[in-house]
Amino acid sequence: MGQLRDQMVMEMKLRNYSDKTIEDYTRHIVWYTKYFGCSPTELGETEIKQYLHHLIVDRKLSWSYVNVSYSALQFLYEKTLKRRWNVAKIPRPKSGLKLPEILSDKELVRLFDATNNFKHR
Repeated sequence: MGQLRDQMVMEMKLRNYSDKTIEDYTRHIVWYTKYFGCSPTELGETEIKQYLHHLIVDRKLSWSYVNVSYSALQFLYEKTLKRRWNVAKIPRPKSGLKLPEILSDKELVRLFDATNNFKHR
């Protein structure tokens, strides 16, 4: 993976990616490579989907983590390997938006009663 990694880092530096992004993307590609035990050049859409499924279902990782992994894989295949990235076949996972917790009337009364200063009520 050394030559491919160097090529990917060079592509990101040419596009003025931050050092943190370069570090994150390369780390995600290394984990992807270790998961399958072979070079990403030998892997395709099926393996990408399988890996993303593994991150979401098996490891139960956060949406932001999976999103960075998705972006790293997309960069690798589109920009470094010059392969077409089919968004229809490899969709970006939707964010797991959560509704805010709504306090009950009793909880609101307890919250306001807990403040001593009138200004904070």
